[in-house]
Amino acid sequence: MEEVIAGKDILFGKIIVADDDEPTLDNMEKILTNMGLASNSDFCVNGQEAIDRATEILEQFLNSSETKYRKPITAMLLDLQMPFKTGL
Repeated sequence: MEEVIAGKDILFGKIIVADDDEPTLDNMEKILTNMGLASNSDFCVNGQEAIDRATEILEQFLNSSETKYRKPITAMLLDLQMPFKTGL
């Protein structure tokens, strides 16, 4: 039980944040840091980068033997208006 409490990555998968506005990304990182989740988060500058990262995470998850207790991705937070791909 100690391992589950100590390691947030066991309970939660990655959090992917995508926004083309750097100050917004900085604020999201501060919020996730205060929640103790920034170390398990990926920050992307556009929607396509977020999709590529999510695909990479899912491929790693599916090819791993340690999939019993983890979710590969807990949340994706996407800006609605970004270059390449939007959050819609």
